[in-house]
Amino acid sequence: MFSRSHIIEIAKNLFRQFTKFGAVGVLNTALFYTLYLIFLTVLSPTSGYYLAYVLSMIFAVLMNLRFTFRKQATARKIVMFVCVYLLSMYIGGQVLGVLIGFSIGAKLAGLLTLGVTVVTNFFGLKAAAKWA
Repeated sequence: MFSRSHIIEIAKNLFRQFTKFGAVGVLNTALFYTLYLIFLTVLSPTSGYYLAYVLSMIFAVLMNLRFTFRKQATARKIVMFVCVYLLSMYIGGQVLGVLIGFSIGAKLAGLLTLGVTVVTNFFGLKAAAKWA
């Protein structure tokens, strides 16, 4: 059984990680959305989404490994983090398609899709950091 102090320590660590994840996420979201808006000028919303996601994923993998979860960037960890991001990207792409199908504008749909990918990324990356 966990003691009260042990549970509090776990909660503090989780809060710290989530705060760091949030900081990286804000930067990554700004990078993603800026790229997405730029790509919308020359690509379809779906193509722009995927390209912006892949490019911002590189930044996010490195920052979350080193800064958020304090892990050494090994090939295995990078692969696991990329797999989490790719799964999240796929889920986000499906959500984007549904939102656009409901006549939500491409700019707003891209922004709303981020709400889904934030949740899937945090819990997926946390698990990947632990398993890798």
